Amino acid sequence: MSFLRQFFGLGDPGASAVRPPQAMSGDLITITGPEDLERALRQGNLSNAGQSVTDETAMRVAAVYACVRIISGAVANMPIGIKRRIDDRTREDATDHALWDVFHRRPNRWQKPAQFKRMMQAHVLLRGNAYSLKTRGVGGRVIGLTPLHPGRMKVRQRDDMALEYLFTRKDGTRVLFQQ
Repeated sequence: MSFLRQFFGLGDPGASAVRPPQAMSGDLITITGPEDLERALRQGNLSNAGQSVTDETAMRVAAVYACVRIISGAVANMPIGIKRRIDDRTREDATDHALWDVFHRRPNRWQKPAQFKRMMQAHVLLRGNAYSLKTRGVGGRVIGLTPLHPGRMKVRQRDDMALEYLFTRKDGTRVLFQQ
């Protein structure tokens, strides 16, 4: 056995170089079916060290926090252009569109447009998706967008291929939104 193999503990040169991580006092999860997989996903991803990694724990790491802050800030400062097609080559701002005021003035009662975009982008970066509830006014016109926490949203596809969104509120009640 060579010095490097002995020093790095590679052992038998014919043995596989890839070894499973060592389990420490029950930290290893065995997934035998869909129920086990669902439970493991709810708990977060376990690292090789046995620690659960969620969006909240990841944001405690300075590098993750800085990356999310920089990317979300850049997206928050980008304009959202709602355009109207005049012809094949010409577009103009659609300032009279129903969503113009929502995206450029007030998406909801407590957020400015930059704050809303920053929050939505952070949800996408940390959870993989972002959801918001459309608030409708008189005549069905959209007058606001309320962010929904992506960790409490379940997306299901029905038999007719349409999506439905099951949101769990803080008090435990569930609300079903259609596509």
